[in-house]
Amino acid sequence: MNKSWFRCHPWRTGIVVIGCGAVAFFVYLCLPHGYRKLEQLESRLGQLTPQGARIADVRRGLSRDGIQCWEQVQESAAPLLSDGSGVKISANPGEYVISSRVPTEAWQFPCSEQLNIILVFDGQQRLIRRYIGRFHMCP
Repeated sequence: MNKSWFRCHPWRTGIVVIGCGAVAFFVYLCLPHGYRKLEQLESRLGQLTPQGARIADVRRGLSRDGIQCWEQVQESAAPLLSDGSGVKISANPGEYVISSRVPTEAWQFPCSEQLNIILVFDGQQRLIRRYIGRFHMCP
């Protein structure tokens, strides 16, 4: 009577099972997670911040989504964001700026995603410039 290979080599069988489990877990880590929710949040923010939106409406919408923001009146002309991809946003003196960095549940090993929000309002408290973009956080 022939024994199966698995019964003849119990240690090797255990190593194969543990190895397969480790490979499966690594593949799971390499897959993207939470990006659908991130896209939905980006879409909601896009609808909330059309050109000309009132500052009070934007504040209410951000608060409803649980987004904590910083607000300030710009004292001098300065760039607020300039990245290597050519995206630039700035504010002039007297313009009102709302900004936030929102941690998200989106990640793909080893990096996670944050959402950067920069909104610039004019003297009549109407939205004139906005930036809503992803920021990769890698160790």
